[in-house]
Amino acid sequence: PPTSRPSPKTIPPRPSTFESRARLLMVLGLLRIRLRFVAHSRKEKRALVKSVVERLRHRYNAAVSEAADLDALDLTTIAVVCLAHDASHADSQLQNISRAVEGWRLDAEVVDIETELISV
Repeated sequence: PPTSRPSPKTIPPRPSTFESRARLLMVLGLLRIRLRFVAHSRKEKRALVKSVVERLRHRYNAAVSEAADLDALDLTTIAVVCLAHDASHADSQLQNISRAVEGWRLDAEVVDIETELISV
């Protein structure tokens, strides 16, 4: 007579790394800082923008880039992006960055600051 074997336990498949990461809610924080300044050449503008971008990159763990007004000599828009697990953390980091830029003694006027939080 055939021997009866106990049935193997059914183990649910483990989610792949991609699937488990996809379940995490992430928040992308975007900060746009528009600056007005006096520059007589693109070289002067580039120097000012580069100094602001580098200061932000070194001081905060965020991606920073000149994002708009590339052809204007007297304006620039700098974008700062951070990624967090929590909307309040992303917002707090962006608020700290905007306060820091407003407090710096730049040869520029802060014209506008916009903050946007996007759930991804």
